[in-house]
Amino acid sequence: MLIYILVTVVTLLMSLFFIFDDKMMAFYNKINFPYVILFCLFAAVLVFISYKIAKSNRENKLSQYYILFVSNRKLINKNKMNLFYTVLTIISGITLFSVRMYISFGIAGSEISIYHAFLIGIIANLSFFLSFTPGGLGVKEGFVAGISYLLFADAGIGVVASLIDRAVNLLLTLITGIFSIKILDKRFFSKNPEEK
Repeated sequence: MLIYILVTVVTLLMSLFFIFDDKMMAFYNKINFPYVILFCLFAAVLVFISYKIAKSNRENKLSQYYILFVSNRKLINKNKMNLFYTVLTIISGITLFSVRMYISFGIAGSEISIYHAFLIGIIANLSFFLSFTPGGLGVKEGFVAGISYLLFADAGIGVVASLIDRAVNLLLTLITGIFSIKILDKRFFSKNPEEK
């Protein structure tokens, strides 16, 4: 849970770089901030209550996994450099996603600036926190479509660019997955002739 919170905080802090962009100011005017704050408070209370319930039922296997998931602070308390490496990993992930969006928009036939690619990367990174589907399927595409509608008045190009990015990711996953399965099979499952 701590990692999710860190991703959200770092992303929000990086988004402050774009806070005075004209398009973003128009976007901020459309947001109903009391509802956003109410939603965040409700989510925080829900997490707190579920954590308390899980702590009171420690013998339950599901509660044990939930407590382990929420209690990532031990990882940071053990070594303070872990926080630095975690933040560095988050920033690297946002930068990599921004570069991928820049390339994907170019493939989709819409050249965008590095500035806009970085803006898309930062805001779309919030889909990591709101991933209700496996791999954020559909959530990331929705974020990118919404941002491209806000920036370029064309949501379709955002969906196409996001789907291009998703297809390339799927292809890379298949390629690296095949090699990983072969390596794992050799290492753990294939029997050596000496063992027979």
